[in-house]
Amino acid sequence: MNRPTKHHYVPKLLLKGFTKALVVDDTLWICDIKLRRAWDRSPESAAIERNFYRWENSGTLDPMWLERLLGDKVEPRMAEALKQSIQNLAVSDDEEMRTHFLTLVASSVIRGPAMRAMNSDSFNSGIQELIAEWLKPENYQGQFKDLLSATGKSVEELREMNQQGVFQYDVDKNTHLQAIIDQAIHLVGIFSRRRWVVLPLSDDAPDLICSDSPVGLLPLKGYSGLSWLDPNTLVTFPLNRRTLALGLANDYKYPDKVFPRFVASVNRVTGAGATQVYSSEPRFFWVSSEGKYHWVEFSKEAVEASS
Repeated sequence: MNRPTKHHYVPKLLLKGFTKALVVDDTLWICDIKLRRAWDRSPESAAIERNFYRWENSGTLDPMWLERLLGDKVEPRMAEALKQSIQNLAVSDDEEMRTHFLTLVASSVIRGPAMRAMNSDSFNSGIQELIAEWLKPENYQGQFKDLLSATGKSVEELREMNQQGVFQYDVDKNTHLQAIIDQAIHLVGIFSRRRWVVLPLSDDAPDLICSDSPVGLLPLKGYSGLSWLDPNTLVTFPLNRRTLALGLANDYKYPDKVFPRFVASVNRVTGAGATQVYSSEPRFFWVSSEGKYHWVEFSKEAVEASS
């Protein structure tokens, strides 16, 4: 059985929209936020990690079942919903097509490496809280005394080690995969309660960017809360370099086009939680935390293609 091993954590159906020609075989610039360097790839070979969706210890189950489900069933439907939304400048009223669009948004939140890191942090925070509970005097002297005494450490030493984060839970891949499936289903429900609009960019606006964490959240003026459930926020999702989807939770009055300054704000939240940014060129328009609008330039460095 043919087993695909190179898995996209950002689907090429989305990445191609951030090339100049908006096609899958055009050049896409990958900008590494930490290294501050950029190199070019095609969407076909960008945002890939080997065996990213492989199910471990699957027994008789195909270990690539999730990758096949995404590639054969889920992504073709999301691609059609994306295409219609861009062409019509609207999210479809058809319930099935709307669900495919929302699945694209939700999966774009949770598919990338950043969400795996967040889930690992969440699991480990839970472990630290659990151990701290065990180490309370009333528990340490009770049912957990023998268990914790077997470590050969005093309760004070164990408390200090726990505070320093010595105890870490090694989250297995299947737990990560199950978590992102559950989170995607949950987010589809949350995003379905928002009103979605699709806007083109003004002619003078610079391009939008994509990233490995492309769904952003902007507070409305005068508010500081940031939550998918907060009605005083805008969910931002660049559909391609010239088209933006906004998820609204109230009567926000939006313009008929996206102008340069709003592009800078959207680009900032698109790149905020990302490790890589995907762009039509190795620079993009940005607004700093101090509110200054400027171009972010990345050095062009050729790197060897990933094996």
